[in-house]
Amino acid sequence: MRKPAGLLLLLLLVLPGCGGTKLATWQACQHVFCLEVPQTAIQWNLGLGGRDAIPHQWGMVFRLPRPYQWKMWMKGMKAPIDMVFVRGGRVVRVLESLAPCPEVGPCELFDAGVVDYVVEVRAGTVAQLKLKVGDRVDLAL
Repeated sequence: MRKPAGLLLLLLLVLPGCGGTKLATWQACQHVFCLEVPQTAIQWNLGLGGRDAIPHQWGMVFRLPRPYQWKMWMKGMKAPIDMVFVRGGRVVRVLESLAPCPEVGPCELFDAGVVDYVVEVRAGTVAQLKLKVGDRVDLAL
């Protein structure tokens, strides 16, 4: 049986050889991504910030303990990213090619509404996968 193109699968696991870093695999439209799972407050606050580039098919997933009014910004980012916001197993918002905040001046805050989790990936990934609001996302822990 062929799966719809919009079906996304997210599995959390610890991958061997990753120095104990908790990673998730995200299978989206026949592409597999490695997503870091932040474990500490510092990792949650930093996200993908401070990195000169985000590798192809790499990113981070923020799984919230309960649905939450989520807001994010690009402070500390050096590379543009896409954000995918999920609630109740569906994509509720996508933000594409978000540029890092300027070194001087205000940094825009992005409000996703109430979500269960957020996936951050390299800029251009949402367009490449043709992800859109309403696409189904499965999360298996």
